[in-house]
Amino acid sequence: MTDTSLLQPQYWQLVAEFFPPRLGGEPEAWTQANKVVAPEVWRRLLARLEAWDASTGNVRRDWDLYYADWLDSMCHEVGVEGPTRAEASTRLALEAEAWIRSRARAIFSDVLPALTRLAGTFTLFTASDGMSDQLASWLGQSDLAVLFKGLYGPDLVNTPKQLEAYYPRIFEHAGIEPVSALVVDDSPAALARARKAGARTVLVAPSATSSDAFDAVIPRLADLPALLEAGLGRN
Repeated sequence: MTDTSLLQPQYWQLVAEFFPPRLGGEPEAWTQANKVVAPEVWRRLLARLEAWDASTGNVRRDWDLYYADWLDSMCHEVGVEGPTRAEASTRLALEAEAWIRSRARAIFSDVLPALTRLAGTFTLFTASDGMSDQLASWLGQSDLAVLFKGLYGPDLVNTPKQLEAYYPRIFEHAGIEPVSALVVDDSPAALARARKAGARTVLVAPSATSSDAFDAVIPRLADLPALLEAGLGRN
């Protein structure tokens, strides 16, 4: 639903607007710091999630650590003093994230009419790796949130999207039989896990061709209504 090629440059610009008045440093330095640290901070989050222990793990806690790591790493790169406690770093980083997302505009223009069309026939849920409250805020700006019966992020089932248990727990929580579910994603790895859980799958990939690994491949999410109306998802 989100065009990352539009979101990323807006994000860099908005980071440069948010932090200097609060922590100092030049706007350009904050933009460059975000570019430098973001990949490594994300890698560290994925490493924590891949080492997930279902008996003790807490998705929200791991994402809080991610945001604190993101801010602290940028402060080090810019050369300014950030919050002295991890909890304060998390709070300020989450404030920044909410502020940035409230101003960025990067939803594909054809997504709203496509999902509105789908919502008239099908029950829609998200299955994201982002937190459910952030999804509600982000999608609410474009009147998309109301089209979904549930906005699932890993926090609602306390399971990272990267794990095989993610989709089964969503299906159970939502009261959905996996065989009646159709999962749409731009990640082949995520769809492989959804398929293993018993769902049918559609890959969104502009340059991909049909594959036995998925029930269908479409170039844009906007092509999904026509695909479903042609029969996929009604069997």
